Amino acid sequence: MSTNSTPINFVFRDGHRTSGTQSGSVAEPSGCCLCGQSFQAARQPRRTDKDKLNIMLRVLGQLSWTLGDFLYNLFRSKDDNGEKIQRDEPQRTMIARFLSGNTKHTFAKIVHAVMEDTAGLPKPSDDESAYMYSRNHPSLEIKHARPALTTMAVELVIKEMVREMNATVKIGPGTGHTPSWSTVIATLKRLADSAREELREMGKSETQALVMRMDNVQKYRKQREQRIGRRNEMDVGLAATVAEARDFTADALDLGDKLRRIAENERSTLTVPKLLNMIDLDHYDTVSALQWLQTLVYSIPQLDCHKSALEKLNKTEGAKLRVPKQKTALHPLATTRKNENIMTELRDALVDFMEQVGQDEENYQQRLLFIGGDGLTFERLQQIKQYLDDQTTAYRRFDIIMPFLEIWHTIWTHLSSVFETHWGNELTKDPSKLGHSAHKIGQKTPSNLKKVDYYAASHLLYIVLDTRMLDCWR
Repeated sequence: MSTNSTPINFVFRDGHRTSGTQSGSVAEPSGCCLCGQSFQAARQPRRTDKDKLNIMLRVLGQLSWTLGDFLYNLFRSKDDNGEKIQRDEPQRTMIARFLSGNTKHTFAKIVHAVMEDTAGLPKPSDDESAYMYSRNHPSLEIKHARPALTTMAVELVIKEMVREMNATVKIGPGTGHTPSWSTVIATLKRLADSAREELREMGKSETQALVMRMDNVQKYRKQREQRIGRRNEMDVGLAATVAEARDFTADALDLGDKLRRIAENERSTLTVPKLLNMIDLDHYDTVSALQWLQTLVYSIPQLDCHKSALEKLNKTEGAKLRVPKQKTALHPLATTRKNENIMTELRDALVDFMEQVGQDEENYQQRLLFIGGDGLTFERLQQIKQYLDDQTTAYRRFDIIMPFLEIWHTIWTHLSSVFETHWGNELTKDPSKLGHSAHKIGQKTPSNLKKVDYYAASHLLYIVLDTRMLDCWR
């Protein structure tokens, strides 16, 4: 018996539409109008993720949409005129579930997948290869995915930093608003931890070098209220600062090379003639001549027109080993409550300072660390190296420490020795003595000729020098 067939349309939950026929009470689909797939009367096997993906991509192709067109129109919230887009209920619900993390694959997983895909990484020859983590190029103008995402991350961090900075201190009309004390302390601690770790890594670097300066610090604590158990006392400690060395020769810091040269004992052959041969006598003559010219030009009004030429000569012919015009990067270290006059405490302080620059007993570099200071610090550093000479390791012997006397203190020491040697008696009639000249111009004898006041003594010395040189031209 024949049965009449009626054409009908099918709509599936996944959006597919198809046509078919109904024979009696049984409806039979014939094929999909989008993908062209024909349906058999028998049940088809379950589609894989790849099958579903291919179907979606074919749908986009039939609509003449790229993947970018689909994602942009799916997620954008404003139209080209800046007006809010009213999303349909299915779109609004699907986006809300996805962005709130109520789906199997979250937004973060998708971003990670995009970052791992090498298709989003520009070739080295591409201009956009220089836009990774860019702070100057807007992320919306970058086409490749990976530099665009990294630049967007930088933009978000900068925006948040600016927001926190503006929120930290807001100056109103006559009112200052600041964060809580605990917030400020916590922020300062984080910054200190970051700076400390950066300094340790710098100290361990093979391409960077640090120069340390240290000195004793004191603070007198006077008790304003006299009570039982209270007394006036002096707090004593040590402070140090390291400077980043520039344009240094790495071989000069080689500890092994220094120890080898000490073992060769070449210093035993050092003589006074060898020391004199090390002096650049040509440069010494040039500086002496310029010193005469300076006294004449700056003391005689008629020679005032030659000042600029003399200044140029001092910067060219008279200059040697000039310090380059650059800012030295300084890093203060944490202070320690130790006394440099007590050797055990000085040792503890040095170990503390060296650990702050990444040099500890288990992990230290075989290269020199220059540590300088004033005369007392220099002397104490020399003494402690002698006291620890019998220790078992180079670290415990402080072999890596290279003490040096600061240049200003070296000049001060030389100035004091000049006064001690050539001052004489202020009542002497010998005009070659400094005391004679000082007495003539009403200057008193320094209270300690072995350690004179630098600036006053230097001023007096140059006055006497210029006066004696001018006297030769009378």
